[in-house]
Amino acid sequence: ELTKNVLPRHFKHSNSASFVRQLNKKLLLIYFIYDFHKIHNTDEARGSQYREQVWKFKHPNFQMHNRDQLENIKTK
Repeated sequence: ELTKNVLPRHFKHSNSASFVRQLNKKLLLIYFIYDFHKIHNTDEARGSQYREQVWKFKHPNFQMHNRDQLENIKTK
């Protein structure tokens, strides 16, 4: 569905691998700008066949059930 219908409507190509690479680059830039930090070897990833593909990021003010802290996430 993604490569057949969605990508061609919004992009010049329908290559899903290229789309994922571009998305990853943009997400990494956002994480860097807002001072998120990558967590290595997460518990969920250990023993998983997808371990190399699992990335997790953290920020001290990005907490579940604590929306008030979100306003403290600022650009560097």
